[in-house]
Amino acid sequence: MASGLRFRIPALAVMCLAAQCLGQSPATHAGKNVLVLNSYHAGYNWTDELNRGLVSILQSQSYEVEVWEEFLDTRRRPRADQLAAQREFVERKYRDIRLDLIIASDDDATALLASPGKPMFGNTPVVFCGISGMDLVARLPRDRFTGLIEVFQLDVFLDRTLKMFPRTSKVVVVTDNALSNAAHRQMLEELGRRRRELRFEYLDGSRMGFEEILGALRRVPADALVMASAFTHGKDGKYVTPLDSGQKIAAASRAPVVSQNTSQLGQGYLLGNANGGFEHGQVAARMALRVLAGEPTGFIEIEKEGWLASVADYAAMKRFGVSASDLPEGTQIVNRPAGWADLYTEHPRLAWGALGFILLQSGIIVALIFNTRRRRRAELALLSSQAQLERSQEIAQLGSWERDVSTDALTWSDEVYRIFGEDRASFQPNLEAMLERVHPDDRERIRLLSKEADKKKCDRAMEHRVVRPDGTIRHVRTQGQWIRRRDGTCRVSGTVQDVTQMREMEEHVQHALRVDSLGNLAGGIAHDFNNLLTVINGYADLLLRRFAGDDPVRRQLLEIQQAGDRAAALTGKLLAFSRKQVVQLASVQINDAVVAIQAMLRPLLGETIELRLNLSPDLAPTLLERVQLEHAVLNLAANARDAMAGRGVLTISTANEEITSYESSHGIQITPGRYAVLSVSDTGCGMDAATRERIFEPFFTTKPTGKGTGLGLSTVYGMVQRGGGLVQVESEPGKGSTFRLLFPEAPALPVAEAAPVAEVGLAGGTARILLVEDEPQVRNLAAGTLAELGYEVLAAGAALEALALLDDDAVPVHLLITDVRMPDMSGPELAAVLQKRFARLRVLFISGYSGGPLMDNRAGEEAAFLAKPFVPAMLAERVKELLAAPPRSSGI
Repeated sequence: MASGLRFRIPALAVMCLAAQCLGQSPATHAGKNVLVLNSYHAGYNWTDELNRGLVSILQSQSYEVEVWEEFLDTRRRPRADQLAAQREFVERKYRDIRLDLIIASDDDATALLASPGKPMFGNTPVVFCGISGMDLVARLPRDRFTGLIEVFQLDVFLDRTLKMFPRTSKVVVVTDNALSNAAHRQMLEELGRRRRELRFEYLDGSRMGFEEILGALRRVPADALVMASAFTHGKDGKYVTPLDSGQKIAAASRAPVVSQNTSQLGQGYLLGNANGGFEHGQVAARMALRVLAGEPTGFIEIEKEGWLASVADYAAMKRFGVSASDLPEGTQIVNRPAGWADLYTEHPRLAWGALGFILLQSGIIVALIFNTRRRRRAELALLSSQAQLERSQEIAQLGSWERDVSTDALTWSDEVYRIFGEDRASFQPNLEAMLERVHPDDRERIRLLSKEADKKKCDRAMEHRVVRPDGTIRHVRTQGQWIRRRDGTCRVSGTVQDVTQMREMEEHVQHALRVDSLGNLAGGIAHDFNNLLTVINGYADLLLRRFAGDDPVRRQLLEIQQAGDRAAALTGKLLAFSRKQVVQLASVQINDAVVAIQAMLRPLLGETIELRLNLSPDLAPTLLERVQLEHAVLNLAANARDAMAGRGVLTISTANEEITSYESSHGIQITPGRYAVLSVSDTGCGMDAATRERIFEPFFTTKPTGKGTGLGLSTVYGMVQRGGGLVQVESEPGKGSTFRLLFPEAPALPVAEAAPVAEVGLAGGTARILLVEDEPQVRNLAAGTLAELGYEVLAAGAALEALALLDDDAVPVHLLITDVRMPDMSGPELAAVLQKRFARLRVLFISGYSGGPLMDNRAGEEAAFLAKPFVPAMLAERVKELLAAPPRSSGI
């Protein structure tokens, strides 16, 4: 084979191969054809275990399942051109076979099936397993892909290791450029950002050769810790077997070496994780059977599993002085030497005593003694295992159950009782009693699904709500497996997991994504409107200067100008929500802002609404724009007034709050630290859950038509987000509402004071100005204004066009006026190019909103900003200020 791949066809595929040899197509077979596409090679421990788990389920079905296996061998041959050739070969090999399902093992195979362009094997559904890259999962089309994600609880694994070596301050990570290892590195980098007490160093095979990595390991201090992924390729592309690489890494390092993704110890690694490939294969096979039964992949939820269990190597324990009592609870010790020599080394008195006892007593008595000790150890291990299982179920909120099909009697673990809120002593579970505790809206669906699964004698997976005796509602996920015993009796065994927090987090994340996408839309709309308003307000301002105060045309122009100003204020609110508004942050005392607008609040609320202020005297300062904060308080007060229908109490209070951990608010974590909290509470009508979910969306309002724009709360949301804070809302129908605005404490900075606004007129000068604006009408307005003021203006619609205008022109340009965002080159990039050519060049940026390119500007103090919409007088004054400033003393 040109690709150099090796294929193994299992026994179930022999009939299909024979049919091909006779000229018949296997696609006509009445059974199901399943292709297992493995990322790695046969003999790789994880792959073999995973395939064994797949086959154990697929071959147990009542109908025939033909299993085809292919190995991409990406561990030994990771080159992209070989992977493309392998894709072509596999597609050609199976083009005449009707594939009902593809099972993709690990990241490389899944990425190959989801590669852009023409999908591999068309729309054949795919169940993946062994994947650790969350970025890969995020881009998979859910109408075709579902499966199982391998979860590496790296923080748990690291904590277990650090308990053995508590003085560790440095962690050295050894990894290569494999797709799965790239995901491990990304997770470790995230872990490193959280664990500031540890210093992480990365020896990455994508940038270093294997011998270079070994040299770096020899310099690692003995008090460090080395975490090694399965290493097969360095920068030079040479293949190293995992066993060989592991032995050399352990030999080179004076520090203990552990691995989060291996259980094959013996090469010198101290600690690893148990191989969960068999369990991964079984779960993926059960999902595959659901697809083969006709269930759409999009309806099958992607699962996450870890099977985290520690494995330690005896020889490495001896090397680093680690005893069995130092290991994490439940750790399996492998490669322990057997025989009398080891027994004598570990327990010399017992060895001599046992030897004397054997010489004095008969072999039967000795055998009985050893059997007794073995039984005791087994009993202790069983008790320890049961206790560990109960702790694991409680931590994961995952309980187990079993049902006798003939009597419908249920056996529950302790965690199931806790999930349902029932007392083991007083509640006897059975199928009907369990269904009575299912939420009424879900009960009939669960009853029918259970009955149908029993009728077909198949597995089942369901999600529903349960109502506890105290009235609280929990979301649970139930899975069951149909089991036929040797005596002919049938049982259903399964698990039930409390997924309430997961559901709440998913709902909040979806809400945050929806608000963020609406913010992007609002920012884009505001940008386009600002261009239009620049033209409308600009020409209106120019025309107003040509008519006397009593001219009827002037009054009409004033109406146009006022409408344009209102439109500009509206786009300002849109930009505030989308967080693309130009703001000036300063250290603000929230109490001062509240007291300053108190006089405005009382007429706003009216005489029948009582205003109460509870302000903390030692409130921490925070970094905000004061005007935006005052507008936010006024918006909240106006909404509270409408909710109270003219009568009630509005309370504004402030306080300091210390957050000591990554506490979660409705599924969103907040960074620990000191926060200043502004609370606005009312005694109004309150809101239901559906309204609370949408209150921060732009243009959403509960007010009658014409009574509100729906931008008030969205502006509040944008202001808080810009300040790095968090908004919390508590409200129920009939119980009023409380909005809590949390702002992180900021160092005391000079409080920004608004400069007095002076009347600006049109005054010109003599200078050469380069104007670059991709919106023609804005360009014409600005160019005409500057030309009337006496300036020499070179106008261009794009950056490249502007550079072309200056190619053969030796006359210097004094001022560059450019839009920030343009299609061919950004304004800051154009400014950087021209300032190398004209050392004294000033720069004025104009934009409908500020963002990335402007923030990356390196134009120095000569760069200024003018927000759209602007009028000619504002442009004239800004140009005059820049040209009157002292010349630049140096380059960029």
